[in-house]
Parts: sequence; C-alpha cells; structure tokens
Amino acid sequence: MPIINGTDAGEALKGTTGDDTIRGGGGPDSISGDAGNDVLYGDAGNDILNGDAGIDTLYGGAGSDELVVGAGDTAFGEDGYDAFTVLLNEITGVTLDGGAGHDTVNLDFALGAGVIYLDDAVGAGAHFSNIEVIKVGRYAATIYGGSRNDTITTGGASSGVRTYHGGGGDDVLSGGDFLYGDAGDDVLSGPNMDGGAGFDTAVLGFTEGLAIDLGLTTRQKSGTSSVVLVSIEGLVGGIGHDDFYGSSVANTLSGDSGDDRLEGGGGDDILKGGEGIDMAAYRRATSGVTVSLGEGAHATGATGVDTFDSIEGLIGSAFNDVLTGDAGNNQFEGGAGDDRIEGGAGFDVAIYNSSSSTAKYTYDGVHVTVTGAPFGTDVLTGVEMLMINGVGVHVSEMAIVSAGTAAADTIIGGNAGDTLRGGAGADLIQGGAGSDKLYGDDGDDRLEGGTENDVLDGGAGDDVIDGGSGSNQGFGGAGADWLFNVEDADGGAGDDRYLNVARITEAAGAGIDTLYWSQGSFTLPANVENLFLNWSAADTVFNSHWITVSGRTGTGNALNNRIVGTGGADTLIGNAGDDVLTGGAGDDILDGGAGVDTAIFDRARADYDIYLGPNGWTVGRMDDVNVVNGVELLRFTDGLFDMTGAPMPMAIEGTAGADVIMGTAGANAITAGAGDDLITGALGDDTIDGGAGVDTAVFSRAPATVTIAGGVVTVLNPDGRDVLTNIERLRFGADEIAVAALQLSNVIGSTAAETLTGTAATDGLFGLAGADMLNGLAGSDYLSGGAGVDILDGGEGSDTAVYALAASGVTARIDSQRATNDGDGGTDTFVSIEHLRGSNFADTLIGDARTNILLGGLGSDILLGLGGADVLGGGTGASNTLQGGLGDDLYVLEALDSVIEVAGEGNDTIEAHISAYNLANNVENLIYAGAGNFSGTGNALNNVMTGGGGDDLLRGRGGVDVLQGGAGIDTADYSQAAAGIHARLDTMRAVNDGDGSTDTFTGIEAILGSAFNDTLVGGTLGDRLSGGLGADTLLGFAGNDILAGGQGLANQLQGGLGDDTYILDAYDSIVEIAGQGHDVIEAHVGAHVMAANVEDMFYVGFNKFYGTGNAGANTITGGIGDDILKGMGGSDRLFGGAGLDEVQVRGAKAQYTVTAEGAGWRIVDTVAGRDGSIYVESIESLRFLTGNTKTVLTYGVAAAEAVSAKAFIDDAFVLPTTGDAAAPAPKTDTLFDVRPLPTDRLLPLTDVFHEAGAPHPWHADFVHPGDLDPWLA
Repeated sequence: MPIINGTDAGEALKGTTGDDTIRGGGGPDSISGDAGNDVLYGDAGNDILNGDAGIDTLYGGAGSDELVVGAGDTAFGEDGYDAFTVLLNEITGVTLDGGAGHDTVNLDFALGAGVIYLDDAVGAGAHFSNIEVIKVGRYAATIYGGSRNDTITTGGASSGVRTYHGGGGDDVLSGGDFLYGDAGDDVLSGPNMDGGAGFDTAVLGFTEGLAIDLGLTTRQKSGTSSVVLVSIEGLVGGIGHDDFYGSSVANTLSGDSGDDRLEGGGGDDILKGGEGIDMAAYRRATSGVTVSLGEGAHATGATGVDTFDSIEGLIGSAFNDVLTGDAGNNQFEGGAGDDRIEGGAGFDVAIYNSSSSTAKYTYDGVHVTVTGAPFGTDVLTGVEMLMINGVGVHVSEMAIVSAGTAAADTIIGGNAGDTLRGGAGADLIQGGAGSDKLYGDDGDDRLEGGTENDVLDGGAGDDVIDGGSGSNQGFGGAGADWLFNVEDADGGAGDDRYLNVARITEAAGAGIDTLYWSQGSFTLPANVENLFLNWSAADTVFNSHWITVSGRTGTGNALNNRIVGTGGADTLIGNAGDDVLTGGAGDDILDGGAGVDTAIFDRARADYDIYLGPNGWTVGRMDDVNVVNGVELLRFTDGLFDMTGAPMPMAIEGTAGADVIMGTAGANAITAGAGDDLITGALGDDTIDGGAGVDTAVFSRAPATVTIAGGVVTVLNPDGRDVLTNIERLRFGADEIAVAALQLSNVIGSTAAETLTGTAATDGLFGLAGADMLNGLAGSDYLSGGAGVDILDGGEGSDTAVYALAASGVTARIDSQRATNDGDGGTDTFVSIEHLRGSNFADTLIGDARTNILLGGLGSDILLGLGGADVLGGGTGASNTLQGGLGDDLYVLEALDSVIEVAGEGNDTIEAHISAYNLANNVENLIYAGAGNFSGTGNALNNVMTGGGGDDLLRGRGGVDVLQGGAGIDTADYSQAAAGIHARLDTMRAVNDGDGSTDTFTGIEAILGSAFNDTLVGGTLGDRLSGGLGADTLLGFAGNDILAGGQGLANQLQGGLGDDTYILDAYDSIVEIAGQGHDVIEAHVGAHVMAANVEDMFYVGFNKFYGTGNAGANTITGGIGDDILKGMGGSDRLFGGAGLDEVQVRGAKAQYTVTAEGAGWRIVDTVAGRDGSIYVESIESLRFLTGNTKTVLTYGVAAAEAVSAKAFIDDAFVLPTTGDAAAPAPKTDTLFDVRPLPTDRLLPLTDVFHEAGAPHPWHADFVHPGDLDPWLA
C-alpha cells in the first residue's frame, strides 16, 4: 500500500492505481487518489481532495477544504468551511461528515436519483452528517433531514421529483417539488409546502401579486402561480401586490415589495409590510376592532394583539371599527359598519368603493361623515382625501355641512358653498369662500358670510350678522340682533339693530328696532321704530362713531319713532305716533307730525330762547336755531318742559347697572332699577324707587324729618317731601346714614347748631355737624350728635349714644357721662345715657355700675362693663378686648375677641356667632347662636356648653360639664383628653372624661375618643363612635351605627343590632352576630378579610387592595388601584373600579362557567360549597388558583379610548357592547354602601372622626347678619 506524504508547502499529490494513503501536510494541497481504495488526508491548509475511482476515504483536516466523492466513498470535512461534490449516477452508499464549521454538499453533478439521510436520520441511501447546506441539482432526489438546522436548496430546472424533509431543527428548504418542514421553525420555498410542527414560514418569490389564505390546505392559484400550503404560520411575499390571510393561530405575514394587504386573522400576529403602501386588514374579524398605526404591538379588541412593521394603512371589519393613523401618510378602508377613522399627521386617504347611489359624503369642517350602503355611518377626522371609486376628492374642497353642538363652537367654512349650523351655545360661524348658508340656531352667535352671496340666519339669541362682501340676506330670528353688510334683512322678534340696510322686513310688534344710516336721507320702513343718521360704516357695530356731513332728511313712519340727526342742518319728520326727535348740532327743522312728540336738546333750559316765529316755534341760541312744529314737549338737560318753557313732571328710569340719576325741578317719578344707584331727586316732591342693589338717596340740605312706615321712608326737608322705597342709605351733605339704623321716627339736623327734640316714643336724633342739643324725652332713644360739642339727653327710658357716623375712633364713658373724643374732633356730654354704640374704628367704651349695653363696631375696640349684668359686643371685623367686670355678663362674639374675666365676678356667658371658640378662663357658659356647624371647647370649670342647629363638636376639658348638642348630629369630643375615657350614649354620660371628672350629655349623637385606650358605648339610635389612636373597644348596640376604631393600634368593634358601618384605619377585629342587620366595612387599609355575618365591603384609598369575603352573600368594591378580590362562597357581587383588577377563585378553570350578564360577567363554580355564583363588573382578569391560570375579561369598545393592557392577555372573554362599568355607588372618602344607605347614616364629605389634636373639618365660619347693630349695616 503506497504511502505518499506531502510537505508544508502547497503541492499537487496523485496516487497510484493501488490503494494509496496520501497526506497533504501543510499548505493548500490538491490530492487525487487515482484508482484503488484510497485514504486521503488534507491535513492543514485549504485542500482539494478527489478520491477518483474506488471506494475512498477522505479527511479534509484543518482549513476550508473541497472534497469530491463518488459511489461508496466516505468523506470527513473536519475543521473549517468544507464543500463536498458528489460526481456519479448514484449517491447511494456515500457517507459524508462535515465536521466543524459551515459545510456544503453540492449535488449538481450527480446524474441519478437518490435518497439522502442527514445526521441522525436512518434509512437506506447516502448518509450526510454535520452538513449545513445541501445544493441539489436538476435530478430527482429525496432528502431526510436530521435534528440539526439544515439548508437544502435546488438549482436549475427539475427532470425529476425532488422531495425534502427538514426533520428536527430550524431548516431552510427551497426549490424542491415537495417540502416538509417537520419539527422546528422552518423556512420553505416551493410549490408544495407542509411546515409540520413549529412556526414555519413560506417564502413566495413570485413576481406577480398573490392572494394567499393560510387557512386553506388545498392548492391556491393566483394569476399564473399556484401553491399548496399546509401547517404554515408565516408568509413572505414577492415584488407584486400581495393579499395575505392568516389562520386562527399567531402568524407572521411579510409583504416584501409592492402594495400589500395583510390580515392576520385570529391569534397575536406580526404584520410586516416591507416596501410600498401596505395595509393591515381585519375583513374577517367577527366583531369591531380598535387599531392604531405605528410600530409595535396593537390590541385590536377582536382578533388578538397584532405587531406592525412598515404598515401604512388599515382595513376594518364588517362591524363598528375605530381606525387611527400615525404621523405618516396613511390609507384607510373602513368596510361595513359604523366606523371612526382618525388620520393623524401626514396626508391620509380614506378609500370607498361602491356602486350604490345611497352613499353620501358630508363634511362639517372637522369631520367627514360617510353614510349609506354598504358603509354604515363612518366619521373621519384628519383625513385629507377621499378615494371614491378610484377618483380622488380633496376634503378641503368639499362643501362643509356642520350641525354644531350645545357648546360655544367656532365653525369655519371652506371654499365651496357650505351649510353651517351652530346648534346651541354662543357660536362663531365663518362662511369663507363660496355662497354659504349659515344658521346660528340657539345662543348668542356671530355669523360672518365671506366673499360671495350668502344667507345668514341667526336663530334664537342675540346675534351679530355680518354678510361680508357679495349680495347677502340676513335673518335675525328671535333676540336682539345686529345686522350689517346685507342687502335684505329681517331681524325677527326682539330689539334689532341694522347698519345701512336698505331693504328691511319687520313684522308688527316684533320688538323696538333701530336703523343706523350713513348714506344720505332715509325714510323708515314699516315696523322699524328708530333712525340714527350719519352712522359711520367704517366702524364696527360695537363702537359708535358719528361723521360730520351736510344735513339729511330723516322720516319716520306710523310708529312711535326716535329719529336722531347729524351735525348739520337736518330735517326730521316724525309723521304719526309719539315721536322723539334729536336734531343735534346745526339749524334743524323738527316736525313731529301727529301724536305727542318730544324734541331733545343737549343744554339746559336757560341756554335757549323759545318764541313763536314766522315758520313755527323757534328754540334757539346763538349758533343753533331750530324750527319746531308739531312738537308738544321739549326736553333739556335739566328737565322736561312744555312749548311755553314751563317745567313738566318727569319720569326717569335707570338701567340694570350702577346709575347716577339726577332729577329735575318739579315732581319726579324715578325708578332706578337694579344696581347700586346714587339718586338725587332735586327740588320738588319726588317718588323714588331704588330697586335691587344698595341704593343711596341724596339730599342737598338738612334739617330733615324722616319717618318709616311699612318699609316706606318719607323725608321732609327744604327740598320737598320725598317718598322712598328700596332705599338703603340717606346722604345729607357729607353725612350718610343707613336706613336700617333709623327708628320709626327720626329727626336729622343740619351742619348748624340746633336743638332736636324727640317724642314719647322711640326716636332717632341725628345732630350732624354743629354744637347740638338732643332731647330724647321718653322712650328708648338713639342719639347721634355728630361733629361738634354736643349734649345728648336721653330723658326717660333706656337710651343709647350712637357714634356709627364718626370719622375716627371714639372714647366714651357712661360712669363719667362724657365722650372725651367723639371721633369728629369734639366732645359730648351725656344726660341719662345708659348704653353706647361705637364707630367703625378703634373705640374705648366704658360702662358704669348699672346694666349697660356696649357695642363696638368694625374696629379693634376695648369694652369695659364695670359693674352690673352687662352685654358686651365687640362687633364684626377686627378682634376686640372685652371685660365685663362684676355681675353676670353676656359677651356677644362676632370676631375672635379676647375676653377677660376675674374669678368670682359672676356667672358669665359667651354667645358665639363664630364657628369655633375656646372658652376663656373664669367664664362658665358657652352658647352657639349661629346657624352653621360649631366647634366649642370648655375650660377647667364646670361648664354648660350649648350647640346650635348644625353638627356641633363640644369639648368639656375638665370639670363636671353639661354638653347640650341641640339640633343636628353633635359630637362629644375627647380627642384632647389626658387619658382614656369611658363614655356611653345609652346613659348619656361620660363616666370618665379622661381629665378626672364626669360629663352629662343632651342631644349628643356621636363620641370621639382620646389618643388612649377608650370604651365607647352607643345607645338605641344610630350612633357614631370613633376611638382615636389607642386600642379601643366600641359597642354600637341597637340602631344603624358607624364605628371607627381609628388609626394606630388594632381595635375591637361590635355594631350590634341594626345596619352598621365599620370604618377601618387599622387592622381591627369586628364582631357581628347573625341576623343583626346588613353591615358594611369601609376599608382604608390595604387588605382585609371580612368577619362572619358582615355583608359588604368597599375600599377607600389610592393603592392596591386585597379584599376577601366570607361564606355569606357579599358585595365587595375595589378602588382605583390594581385590586385582588375573593368572594369565598355565597352569591357574591365584586366590583373592581378603576385599575386592572383581578378576581380569584379556588378551583381549576374547567370547574367554572363564565357567561356575560348585563354590564359584567357571571362566574359559577360547578363544585358545590366552594365559590358559589359570583357576579363581577370592572374586573379585568379571572385567576383560577388551582393550576394558577388566568383568563381576561374584556368589555368591548364603547369609544376611541386608549388601548388597555388587559387586551394583551390570551384566552379572553369579550363582552362586546359595554365599557368597563363602575361600581354601583360612587367611592369617595365618605360613607356609602353598594345598597342605598339611609340618609341618617351619611357623614359629611370629610371624615367625622379626626385624630387627637387635629383641627376639626366639619365647620365653616358663620357670617353674622348684623342684626345686633343695624347702624353698621
């Protein structure tokens, strides 16, 4: 046996005709065995080995070698990227082992058919192992792959049948006639493909577009191409326009080149468009889909979660779809059903193909609406073009038809003839180009016509109608409308205004209408009342502006007209009716015609001469001579006069605003209307009605006598006798008096020194300025000296010195009968004065040993009662200092005043008109006199504390106290106690108040415990017990009770009989006995397991909640977090609320039925005695604890909402018609039940049970109405 050894250099070695052994050694060798059964070793280097004739064995060795084999040969590629070539009629008996590296077998030169087994495949034929790529020639071959990842390809036309089996591994098979992927994720390309197990992809390299359905297993023809696909999950198209349908499993569809349509079908599909405009389709979906374009995963709501790559368009289902584009240029086909298409940025096209004549396309300026068969009703937003039966229509060129909304809309037309409606609300509607029809409908609208011939109809409301250029028609409709830039107009009902409208149609009785005219003379048309000449058309309708031109002629009609002239010499003709003519500047001719007519002039009567001239009455002055005929009344700035110049009674009306009204000489009838008005009647006996608002009547002089009877104020002074109604204040010179401060009989002085004397009844005497002497006589009188050194003599009765009108703070003493500072720079002397009322500034008021009433006012006052049972009221505003002294004093608090009492000076009382007060030292009693909620705190004495009509909070704080709640839900508050308490509502006592004493209750419904360990016991009514911070024991007894253990340590809560509510801020123990009511837990903790015999539970918080029921029929409601709820038997109702919520059941999935019911799902356990029947809403997933499997519960698509993460989970139950439902009652931080609670169980919006030391949230400050001191009203 010859042995030939090569060197390390590259060389050509050839064997003999015998059995040779040849070693190439190093270098790139070329070795030929010649005849015989040879053994060839390539060794190192990239070698070429050819066994030639005989049964040879070839070893490639290191390097990338080429090995040529024949029948019966065995070849080993060993290391490197090796290539094998088979050269014979038969490949039977050839054994190849590629070894390490990426190895290739080329069968292009094999002339006969054969069977090849790869790797661990077993059978009669050639055996190849460790081969990565097989290239098959044009002859028949059958190849069985092994467990490796194989690549089998074909070159050239076939002269026989080529069949490839991939075997195990992820194989690539191409070019054969029959391709079988077998196990693994295979890639196949051929006319007949069966993927087998795994995720297999068919590559369709056809040049024409293909229509392929992975759901079919029969031969599919598309154009000149055909293919059979079995067990194929992925498709790759060619350069044509492909139309691919997936199957019911997860598919990957790749369009490659061309404009492709890819429909994944069921499962979570991957759609890759490739080049061209590619569309994801949902034509076979069994319900509507919600899909958004863009890269990444998209939950469709009907066909799984699809992932898009290079997808530019969407095709909807036959149902109601929501299709949303991305920032690129998109195409959409909605299909049948009522679809919503949102284009987004880019140039987007919606495609509609239909031969039906019922299809209609309308545009409202924002949305395109498509109706009619076969499309349903589609609404398109952000779409730039409609492709209708192959013809493109730009949306911007469509006529706009807008219906408007109930809100204030801004609607802008396009370039075509639009029809725009505003609907309700104050709308702005602009027609733009084209002959448009604009309808304001309800609301105060503004309509702007644009550049062509428009029709504008304001509808109801006060509308502004601007026709723009063109020949326009304007219709005001109901309301006070403005119409301009229209040729024909009808204002409709209401007080309408027209600007330069020549043709006006107004119905009789349709309002007081006005025409502003700047184009020469004009005669009013029928049913238009007012004419203003020389209105400037250059100004807006809201900015009046007069222009100076030569005189005009303005002619009225049969109505009561108002005609206003220009700055020139005008002729104004009223004709029939009671007309008002205003000539303005210039020498005017005013002809009233029939009726009672009035001419108006802009100066006072004294500025004009009135005489009968040759052409009629002349009313003139040097530069303004007017001829007046047929006029009965002349109105000057100082009043109304007849044609002889004599004054006439005048009726004056104000507006709804704040008016300044000046009467005239003579008897005026003044009606001011709403607003805070300032009214001067002037000389004459006037009647004045102030109307709504704070109104002031002004008088030029005093003294005056003022009487009040039945709400009517009569003022008699040198100006006359005026009768006033709805007047709140009177002004005499610089002094102003509130009507509420007056008595039934009042005398008001002047600025001179006067003596004012009252009557035997109750009088009010007002000296004003000057050194006055005021005598009250009998009765309880109120004396106000005003400025100056005054003497105030009250006479008999209980009399008061009043300083409400003072300009600064007052110092007054009853004990010395003097005011050393009257607030106006003077001093006063008192005679028989018992009481004092201060100013609006900082006063010092001092009583005497008798009973005095001292009332401060708005400033920061000092009030000293001295002896006697005094009443001290500091007033509203700044805080005051009040000291009663000896006697049983009453303090009236309308601000946070400082009260000073010395021990042993009497039994004193605070009457509080503020919402919270802590009782001052040495004061025994506290009474709340307001109408709202009150918080009152006692002191160390034995206090009697009385609440009002609201929900009061009373704290005794030491001493044997009496807490009287009054009306409302009142609380005995022990949150500031120094130790634990024992309080009972069944006996209405606090056996231990925590401060070493006991309390007695009346009208108390709630107890708030201390920061220590408390025992709180309810009664037979609905009680509210809150423990505070300690480890508390709360017993509700009978009634519908609310028990809150408080934060901190765990508490023991037992409601007893009645429908009780437990508020959990800690992990408390609850005891309920069967049959004692329907009870509910309000949980503020993160997890809770319901005690036996409690029916319902809801969570109030912001985190995840773990809620577990009991064996009864429970209703459990989660919060806004991702909650986990368990019913635990019974017929339960579980509501998740917001968040991604989960219901857990104890069995395996196969043991339950899940069916849609109402707005939720019914889950029934088929195993008796375990989970029972559960109804759920707003629950996103159902977990079966046996086997730990999860099922999604979805609720369909109610609107275009963001895709929820719940749609990404497999195995979903879909409820098609409703969105996530809310729990049956709102969840707020207040008590509620999923059953309606009785109203007596509801708490305020803030938690009734606050912790120790915290400010109580129940109460708002009460504003005292000022009834104690009408002088300051």
